[in-house]
Amino acid sequence: MPAVRVLLTGFEPFLRWDVNPSAEVVRTIGSDPPPGVRLATRILPVDFVAAGPLLREAIDGHDPELVLMLGQGGGTAIRVERVALNLNDIPGARDNAGRTPEEEPIDPAGPDAYFATIAVRALVKHLEARRIPAVESRTAGTFLCNHVLYAARRHCALTGRATRVGFLHLPLLPAQAAADPAREKPGSMALQTQVAGVRAALEMLSG
Repeated sequence: MPAVRVLLTGFEPFLRWDVNPSAEVVRTIGSDPPPGVRLATRILPVDFVAAGPLLREAIDGHDPELVLMLGQGGGTAIRVERVALNLNDIPGARDNAGRTPEEEPIDPAGPDAYFATIAVRALVKHLEARRIPAVESRTAGTFLCNHVLYAARRHCALTGRATRVGFLHLPLLPAQAAADPAREKPGSMALQTQVAGVRAALEMLSG
């Protein structure tokens, strides 16, 4: 049986952070891909202008059957995202290029939203069965995580691809949570658990 072509992406550190768990997970799995997976990886910039073109370039170059994207979130569980909105909106915040979009469409010609095309609820149950905390999420926010989920779905739709596309928000790493005085009782998850969760997701979704 031929290996399944998979594109796995994460993000560079942003704001005050000097590490991003999504990038650490991508690098770890990229050095030891799951069996039966032909893996390509990308670390995307936290930049509303640059992230989409780099993602589209990676999709065109690898022609994946599955695109699984990762980003830094919060809480104590892996959040499996269901919906991406056609909206960039981060008042009071900035991307790494200093941009602060407000009520701006990602693609003025695109639909208001796209659904992820992975099996969201089944994946949550799959992770929970392996004692990896996971929850279903109905909003990917309006920052870069939402942006790339929408951009990937839009690009696959425009290019006629049947590629399955999904996004996972990962908790902070324990060191991040401990070093963040702005959060009250911030959640976290060990890198080893995050890696195990993403590997289990890849194995299920590419099976």
